[in-house]
Amino acid sequence: DQDNLVHAVMVEVPSDDERSREELPFANATKLVPVHKQFRVWIGGVAVLGAFVALIVILPGVGNQPPTPPAPTSSMPSLSLPPSSSSIPSMFPSIDPSGNPSHFPSVSPSSNEELQQNALFELSNVLANENWTKNNGWGSSSSNMCSWYGVVCDTDGLDIFVTELNLAANNLTGNIDDASLLGNLKYLEQLDLDSNSIVGNLTAFSLNLIQFSHLKYVDLRLTELTGSIPPEVCDSMEGVDLRVDCNIECDCCSHDVLCEEECMDVPGWHDSDGEVFDCAWYAGIDDDDDFYDDNSDRCEQFGSCCENDSHTAKTACCVCGGGIRGLVNPTPSSAPSSIPSQSPSVSQQPS
Repeated sequence: DQDNLVHAVMVEVPSDDERSREELPFANATKLVPVHKQFRVWIGGVAVLGAFVALIVILPGVGNQPPTPPAPTSSMPSLSLPPSSSSIPSMFPSIDPSGNPSHFPSVSPSSNEELQQNALFELSNVLANENWTKNNGWGSSSSNMCSWYGVVCDTDGLDIFVTELNLAANNLTGNIDDASLLGNLKYLEQLDLDSNSIVGNLTAFSLNLIQFSHLKYVDLRLTELTGSIPPEVCDSMEGVDLRVDCNIECDCCSHDVLCEEECMDVPGWHDSDGEVFDCAWYAGIDDDDDFYDDNSDRCEQFGSCCENDSHTAKTACCVCGGGIRGLVNPTPSSAPSSIPSQSPSVSQQPS
């Protein structure tokens, strides 16, 4: 029986750690992390959420923007520039055909001309243009301002500039305290407002004139302006021919010429002895007349006698110490110093 006994053999099965790598095909597998704990999932989620919020903020603003204006069509007027001109305004002074630089800047014709015309409108409203002696064109927005009475213009070939305003003896009435009435007439070279019933503070007005750097001539005589011309105005407006009434204090005005006094004989006077004995006779010397003392002074000898028309030679004749004393140029011209043409001095360009 022992020969037939089966020998039992205990076989030990090796553990996983003891098995060779060939027998463990998944030995290198890594442990999976749950989806909600993965970093990439969080980053992607935040990006999607940010994009969604941005759309909520931006889209309403885009919808509220005004519509884009239509592009200009051929029916809209356009400005024709000279062949040599650029359509882009230059920051440098333009050059005229003679090669001399212009003191006018290159600016938008429509905007600059409109500003100047508005300044003229304001001036005419304040100074009551409906009562002016001559107001041709004033107050009309459809006419060229350069054709208005008293307005003189210049051009740089592209734009138009008001350079002279000549409204002397034209029944202007109103207050011109503030030079802002002249507004955007900053290229004004000549301002003639003499012999008008305009009132205001001349001191304030003259201080504001300093800003008009192109001024060459200003005439404010025979007006009702009060005040004086301050020294700082004279310093800043050196070379400007500034004319005010002789009783107004002004160190740089033309008082030395315009306010010089001279003596004039009483017109047509002669003494009671006859027409021959006029002021010219009293200015003579008796050197060949036996009736009078030789070399005698006729004024001294006869100046107090022979009264006629309430005058004697000593009150009627300058040579005898009388006569009428007055200003050499007591009144300015009653007409503008340069008469504007009734037609525009320059052609009106479309804006």
